[in-house]
Amino acid sequence: RELAPTTVSTLLSRLEKKGTITHRVEGRQFIYRALVSEDEVRRSVLARVTDYFFGGDVSALGSPPAEGRARDPR
Repeated sequence: RELAPTTVSTLLSRLEKKGTITHRVEGRQFIYRALVSEDEVRRSVLARVTDYFFGGDVSALGSPPAEGRARDPR
């Protein structure tokens, strides 16, 4: 099923407010472009996952799960 145009518009508006994208207007079209690199996004996501599940302990990413170490996402 396709996404509704309003859903896409909302997502783009939120990304623009966060400063990750910008747009320009050409006629009746909005042309969007990224303001952050794909590498920056990857690092940011990895940092948030590490903080959430491992309390910021990067070394825990390569370790086997220990009793009580990982946070229950539920």
